Amino acid sequence: MSAWQVPADTLSFKYKSDHISFQATDELEDLLEPIGQERAIEALQFGTNIKCPGYNIYALGSSGIGKHEIIEQFLRQKVSNGQTPLDWAYVNNFAEPGKPIAISFPAGTAKIFQQQIRQLVEDLRTTVPSLYESERYRTQRDSLIKEFKEQQDKALAALQERAKKENIYLLTIRGSLFFAQGDKDGNILDEATISQLSPEEQKASSERISKFNNDLANLINQFPIEERQMRLRIKNLNREMISSAVEALVSDIKKKYSEDRKISDYIQSMVRDIIDNARDFRRHQDETLEVREEVASTLRRYEVNVIVEHSQTTKLPIIYEDNPTFMNLVGQIEHISQLGALITDFTLIRTGALHRANSGYLVLDAFKLLSSPYAWEGLKRALKSEQIRIESLGQVYSLVSTVTLKPEPIPLNCKVILIGESDLYHLLTQYDPEFSELFRVSADFESDIVRDEKNESRFVRLLGSLARKYNLKSLDFSGATRVLEYSTRLSSDNERLSINLREITDLLKEADFFAKESKRDLISNQDIQKAIDAQVHRASRIYEKVIEETKRGVLLIDVAGESIGQVNGLSIFEFGNHLFGHPTRITAIVRMGDGHVVDIEREVKMGGPIHSKGVLILSGFLKSRFATDVPFSISASVVFEQSYGLVEGDSASMAELVALLSAISQLPVKQSFAITGSVNQHGEAQAVGGINQKIEGFYDLCCHKGLTGDQAVIIPRSNINHLALRNDVIESVRRGQFSIYAVETIDDCMHLLTGMPVQMINEKIEARLRTFAKQLGKIMRLNEADQNLLSM
Repeated sequence: MSAWQVPADTLSFKYKSDHISFQATDELEDLLEPIGQERAIEALQFGTNIKCPGYNIYALGSSGIGKHEIIEQFLRQKVSNGQTPLDWAYVNNFAEPGKPIAISFPAGTAKIFQQQIRQLVEDLRTTVPSLYESERYRTQRDSLIKEFKEQQDKALAALQERAKKENIYLLTIRGSLFFAQGDKDGNILDEATISQLSPEEQKASSERISKFNNDLANLINQFPIEERQMRLRIKNLNREMISSAVEALVSDIKKKYSEDRKISDYIQSMVRDIIDNARDFRRHQDETLEVREEVASTLRRYEVNVIVEHSQTTKLPIIYEDNPTFMNLVGQIEHISQLGALITDFTLIRTGALHRANSGYLVLDAFKLLSSPYAWEGLKRALKSEQIRIESLGQVYSLVSTVTLKPEPIPLNCKVILIGESDLYHLLTQYDPEFSELFRVSADFESDIVRDEKNESRFVRLLGSLARKYNLKSLDFSGATRVLEYSTRLSSDNERLSINLREITDLLKEADFFAKESKRDLISNQDIQKAIDAQVHRASRIYEKVIEETKRGVLLIDVAGESIGQVNGLSIFEFGNHLFGHPTRITAIVRMGDGHVVDIEREVKMGGPIHSKGVLILSGFLKSRFATDVPFSISASVVFEQSYGLVEGDSASMAELVALLSAISQLPVKQSFAITGSVNQHGEAQAVGGINQKIEGFYDLCCHKGLTGDQAVIIPRSNINHLALRNDVIESVRRGQFSIYAVETIDDCMHLLTGMPVQMINEKIEARLRTFAKQLGKIMRLNEADQNLLSM
């Protein structure tokens, strides 16, 4: 089929349907459901309903299509009838303080339990001192002490009575007790008197005194044992008294939580610890500040550290963690400085996003998660074990060996939804085997939708909803239809609409600004166009510099005349979210050789793999079509002139093939044309991306150099439905100042560029290739003859 000159009416989508009738978008109902995301919503329904482990969700799609808002809206509807999850708290493990105990409570009751325990401690700080100061307690304690002293006095008196019968008397000198010899009248004999006794009497006296001193020593040694018994009895008295008081105070708490075994066990162990350490409650508030602080620190072991509570909600939690670090996900154990050392306890355990999202939904940005060191591994570990373990990174990776807390893990039951780009999803699937085990559901969000009457109506309602959401002016009919046209251009397809909510919302906000400046009540097509033009202008500084350098002749591009082996290709460069097209000179040189087509970009490693593939396809096309019965005997090189960056993509392969065919046939091609499109080994033109920007880029250059009516762009016929050109380009085409041609094959392209019949072009190419093959054959035969002469 010959090339087709594309008429002006086909160069862009213009809204002409009358199935939507309104004066302003505020007349239309809000669009409550996401537009065009039925597949993704179905995946979300499945992923959130299935209860099997590993069915977490990865929401993938282009940036700006509103994935986060759609997921948030879906989840809020989902949890409206959900059951409120449990509260969680950490309490002291009195048996092993380094291993705090995790306790769950019915929703909203953890704080109540915390207040009850705090009140219990406060009551004990008042009750215990009063018990120790009570008359009853003092009487019982004094009685035990008195009994102990009476027993001591009685035993000592009995010993003295026995000694007295033998005229041995107990003396106290300088706090020491000992027995000495006396007479019948009770007088202590001095040494002179004792020396007058017979040796037998002195010996008997000494033996008696020694015996009673030994009995005295044994009796005195018995006193500490009896004192310990007395103290034990006092301690038992204290325990009995404190136990009675504590049981009275804690009875209501015990009764309330009697059906929960774990809470009951904790209360029982706490009661035992209070009874064992009742002395901690004897200090009174009138003591010094330091003492009061010490008391408060000591009594912290009875605190209840509530880490998750749901007293203010009746729905399942939806948590979005904007900064998904390791500690923000799994929690952390904080430390405080005390006397130059870092210390911690169970009250310094802090919650993570997984705790807050337990039994509900945790939404994370995939890129942020993977960018945070160890966060991804921490999340996977929690999901695989179905437990939340609060550990420091030093513990997890054995980087430190210091003793620290090991809180009891909390069971994990929540759905994790990762939001990210499609590329990141495919990378995780390929390089992380655990990813596919843990995120089995992919919610693939559409970036554009089919442009039909139903979707056009929904799209216009979406515009009205966005205007109301952001307090913008309503759009009139012309403004709304202009946004429809803009959306079609964003999708790069006349039969589809882009649903990139970020770009559409930005456009509405900026158009609202221009409408206010113009003092219009509604946003019109003029305001929309101003906003579009302003966006392009803000991003086009470099683009305009390129045009200026081309106009000055620094960048070599011809838009008139003819040349052999030289064509205008079209390339794309990106600035932020904006694409700009610009022509690039492509040249080819051909001579007799060994059949290789050299891609200079590839040789100097400035060409990407797709571009290199395109050049190899050109070589395959030449070998399969021309002079197939003789050796392919050319040496050719193809290059993007004045290209100083990476060249990637195959959208210039048709232009490169034209340059090669022109160089081989020695037929000049028109420089007033620019070409875009890829080509296969059969010479068929294939669609490429960025078609509108490429056409507009060449058009802008031609405008700067002067439109002649001969300038044109050649595109693949399969790209016609992707055309959504600017109005000024369309008007120039309508006036015959600029043209666009659609081709199906390289033959159509060569015919347009040379003005010669395709058969004649192919004959010239074939003749030149055969000449090269013939010349190469002669040279090879001469070389062979020379070799034979040398070998003789």
